[in-house]
Amino acid sequence: MTEHEPHEPHETYKTWRDLLKHILSSPAERQRIAREINVSPVTLGRWLSGVTDPREHNLRLLLRAVPRGHQELLQKLLTQEFGDIFRKEDHLAMQFTMQDIPSVFYDRVLQAFTQLPQILRARTLLDLILQQTIEQVDPLRLGLAANVVRCSLPPPGQPVRSLRDSGGLGTPPWKYDLEQKTVFLGAESLCGTVVAQARPLAIQSPDESEILFPALWFDFEKSAAAAPIMRGGSDGIAGCLLVSSTQLHYFNEDRLALIERYANLLSLAFEPHEFVPLHQIQLHLLPSYKQQQPVLEQFRSRVVDLMAQLRSENRSIHLSEVQQLVWQQIEDELVALM
Repeated sequence: MTEHEPHEPHETYKTWRDLLKHILSSPAERQRIAREINVSPVTLGRWLSGVTDPREHNLRLLLRAVPRGHQELLQKLLTQEFGDIFRKEDHLAMQFTMQDIPSVFYDRVLQAFTQLPQILRARTLLDLILQQTIEQVDPLRLGLAANVVRCSLPPPGQPVRSLRDSGGLGTPPWKYDLEQKTVFLGAESLCGTVVAQARPLAIQSPDESEILFPALWFDFEKSAAAAPIMRGGSDGIAGCLLVSSTQLHYFNEDRLALIERYANLLSLAFEPHEFVPLHQIQLHLLPSYKQQQPVLEQFRSRVVDLMAQLRSENRSIHLSEVQQLVWQQIEDELVALM
């Protein structure tokens, strides 16, 4: 079944369940839709038989997941049974995402920045700002992930060759804590373009990325936006804020402007030495996440091994410095793969 598949006359379908049964008659389509709305095919069967009704959140996801040629009729039939929940959704989304960052939140961030000790400051600020980002950019919890992507700091005198996704926060279908999925990004990515050009950008669909900007797409991701984390303009760039949505065409001008403001706030979570002049950023092409995984999975064991080696040599070095050395070694190996 495709988005443009002709379907039977509207009067054939008396209820939304009749229409959905037709759409799900293909096993492949049933699996795809179940995956996109993060339920099991068994749950879809229970909806079809009337044993259970979808929750309001799942109704919205279902409408977006079915082929485009069926969406108008499905919305009409769903409205007949559940009321006009979709108009309420549009109103709430506009109400929340067109607003600026609340002034009370600026106060919370500044309080954390001025009062917390340095050892706690960065992590606390990152968590605060990312949590507020996903709450305000995705008030209806349609599915959003917000990640901090850092410039991979090189040895002294060398340019920045890559960026490193250092984790973030998400709403379903993503996990809340995204820190486990570290990946290196380069010139082949949206983040690479944003950092190299020092300006925010959005890609509204995977198809659009093939025409406009380079991008890598991960599970559940249908559109994405990123904004640089800067201090002193292009004199200092530390990375970018990457925000991904399960929805196509999600990042309109208002949402992109909001993401840029949160990226500006994130600059408070970085130390001065983490900001790199734009002319020192020379990003390389990097292999896919699948190709990176075997190397990335060695990170913890390599840190332990290097710490043991340094101790045996009676050399004292902080854990964070050892981790930085291992990341640089991994970057070298990934660049060499291309």
